[in-house]
Amino acid sequence: MDRRRFLCLLDVEIFFLFPLSLEVVENRRGIKKLFFRRVVFFSHKEATITQTKKKRECDWMLKLALSILLTISPVWPLGINPLPGDPFLIINKKTNQLSLIDENRVQTTISVSTGKKEDLTPEGLFTITVKAANPYYRKKNIVGGHEENPLGTRWIGFDANNTDGRIYGVHGTNNPGSIGKYVSQGCVRMQNEAVESIYDFIPLGTKVLITNSEKSFQELAEEYGAIE
Repeated sequence: MDRRRFLCLLDVEIFFLFPLSLEVVENRRGIKKLFFRRVVFFSHKEATITQTKKKRECDWMLKLALSILLTISPVWPLGINPLPGDPFLIINKKTNQLSLIDENRVQTTISVSTGKKEDLTPEGLFTITVKAANPYYRKKNIVGGHEENPLGTRWIGFDANNTDGRIYGVHGTNNPGSIGKYVSQGCVRMQNEAVESIYDFIPLGTKVLITNSEKSFQELAEEYGAIE
């Protein structure tokens, strides 16, 4: 019997790093949304399968997993977002401030740092796709939590310029004196205490608007539908 070789994502080696629990967020209009608190990662390797029954089982499991990801994963676009009452981040490069919009109002406004050149921090509407506590700084091989790590204590990555959320992000810093200035290579810096304070209120799938505007955060949130 010929040996059939194919890729099986689920039967051979697949690791779903699900969080300990799921988060159900209900806004004031009673609309509930389901979020994972962390990113789902997976890996696979090539396998050799000789039995047709084994292949059928693997194909069925793969279809089931893909259907689950397509229906409940917040990394996939799920209709209009933000809806009134949803969490929404706005970063205004004009003032170097970040605002968290939630429950139909401006919850907090915090000073940040953005790109040292105007075009370094991209402008537009993006999606939060990666979150990490004590992120690893791969450019200089600095472990998370180290005092020399320029990413600080939290990373909230978004998909600007067709990236995967690991290039651009809102993060902490080991240089608190830089906050409020135009000094970064493109990311949005915050005080460690500040980014920690908003981290748990921003689930994956949250929209983030980066702009350079004279408008207030209230006006911008209403314009993009986060406040009705």
